[in-house]
Amino acid sequence: MRLFAKGRINKGEKIIEVVSNYDVKSLVISSIKGGVGKTGSTMCLAGAFAEMRPDWNVMIIDCDSQANTSIALGFNPAEHTDNCLLYDIFDDPKNITLEDCLWQTKIPNIYLAPADRGLYQKEAEIQLHGFSAIKETRTILRDKVNEFKMSAKKNWLIMFDTRPDLGIFTLNAYLASDRVIIPVTPDEFAFQGIKIVDKTITDIRNGGYNRDLRVLGIYRSLWEKANSHNTRLAEAELATFTGNAVFNTFIPNHVSVRNAMRERLPVNFHAKYKNTDVSNAFRSLMEEVMGRWNTRVDMTRGSEAGVQEMRRSLSS
Repeated sequence: MRLFAKGRINKGEKIIEVVSNYDVKSLVISSIKGGVGKTGSTMCLAGAFAEMRPDWNVMIIDCDSQANTSIALGFNPAEHTDNCLLYDIFDDPKNITLEDCLWQTKIPNIYLAPADRGLYQKEAEIQLHGFSAIKETRTILRDKVNEFKMSAKKNWLIMFDTRPDLGIFTLNAYLASDRVIIPVTPDEFAFQGIKIVDKTITDIRNGGYNRDLRVLGIYRSLWEKANSHNTRLAEAELATFTGNAVFNTFIPNHVSVRNAMRERLPVNFHAKYKNTDVSNAFRSLMEEVMGRWNTRVDMTRGSEAGVQEMRRSLSS
């Protein structure tokens, strides 16, 4: 059965719901902690999906002002001066579309809506213009994605790489997307952000800003050997989630991801690494993500007192 893509386009104060003949899904990889592997995960999960579903296209929207995903996929704004950037969408939203910005990567069915560090400048401009400017810009990506859905001539998965914050571009990604996955590393600081991201998603949904937005779960990123002290602590932290919040698959911490990125490829498309445990882990995680797309995920966690007691017992 075809899953039709729904979207809402603002016409003044009126919101019109429209339906596309093609399925367009959207996914944010988000954490407010830096260094948890968001960029590598975005690139490699996109590669896994492109491999699994060659009849679909994948679009990666780089919402990070550092533009690491754009760089890792081989985009150089100095060489591609005729290609629009995410900056241009925010600078001239009435005239620039997502299609205008799409750039073909080395992988035939993976496209990039690239960023550059001009996003830092654009965010400063928006903030300097005050609350009204922030309010006006927070739905730009949502409107652009909905316009794209209505004109899509193929099934698409849209993926957003985000900064480790809840700033203008991250919120734009949330309002434009259907689902969120949260990476966590074996680091106590990475866990502190899970509750904040989950609450933000809940507030967005309950506030009516994006009623389709859901957290699909938490996945273990850059995971260390099971016998390390940090990993044991982290696994115990994850065990305090009482529902189905944690994905079964973990992504090992391995140099192959970084090496493949240097050659501007997802790890599963690199000749040397495509059959490694890391590549297979990304394939497995993407299968889990798609398999629970319509599943309601329980992010309930044990009491804070119980969590603190567990930390003390393991640290002693």
